[in-house]
Amino acid sequence: MSDVSRAYGAVHAADRGDTFRISSEFDAVRERLAYLRDHPDLSTLEPAVLEIAAQMSYVSKELAQVYSDERITRARGFLEQRQFELDQFNARLDQAKVASTEMKHWLHEIELEESVAAAQLDRLRDELKDVLPKLGLETVVRKDDTVVEMPKAAE
Repeated sequence: MSDVSRAYGAVHAADRGDTFRISSEFDAVRERLAYLRDHPDLSTLEPAVLEIAAQMSYVSKELAQVYSDERITRARGFLEQRQFELDQFNARLDQAKVASTEMKHWLHEIELEESVAAAQLDRLRDELKDVLPKLGLETVVRKDDTVVEMPKAAE
């Protein structure tokens, strides 16, 4: 059985490589049998074993054509290209995630600084409201929201 398997493996590999060209069943099996007889590793096998392997190879020739070396190589190349593109996309996606996280953090920091600045400004305004009357000044807010310090009218 191992001899048949070994012989079939050799002739099937040759079939995948487009070695055989004859299409009629009888001639195709004969062509495969001749290939097996000339094969350096299989020439010592019994003729019946070689014939079984040749017939098996003919039956599975469509399978050999579908999975020919050329098609397998082309499919592998296609898949390698797709994998490369996917790896590039994932790398760009990782960069975008980093940039997004960085911008969110930066925005948070700016908003925090603006909040601190607004609180400090409010505190300064409150302090000035207390100090200005003591200095003889009053605060006037115009319609355009500008603040003007004016001397108090004489009492």
